[in-house]
Amino acid sequence: MTKRQTYAKTLAELPIGSAGIIYDINEKGALLRRLMDLGFSCGTAVEKTGISPLGDPCAYKILGTVIALRRQDACKILLTEDENGTDRQLYGKKLNE
Repeated sequence: MTKRQTYAKTLAELPIGSAGIIYDINEKGALLRRLMDLGFSCGTAVEKTGISPLGDPCAYKILGTVIALRRQDACKILLTEDENGTDRQLYGKKLNE
């Protein structure tokens, strides 16, 4: 596995259809635990699949499941890409597996 680049954006900043790898989650307590229970953990690939008609929440595909997150929560999830960009074959797998 090659060393990952530093994060460039938050999950909320991703355009629809784009993907990234979770680099860090800037949250503590109950929200962090809930995000981790949903599969949002470092090294996991995530893709933005849609936006609600009013713009919030947005839909994200992670570990084969589509999850809706509010923008205020998605802003706390920082993303990176692997050296060659995010590979769609990574969905549903952790990078270190």
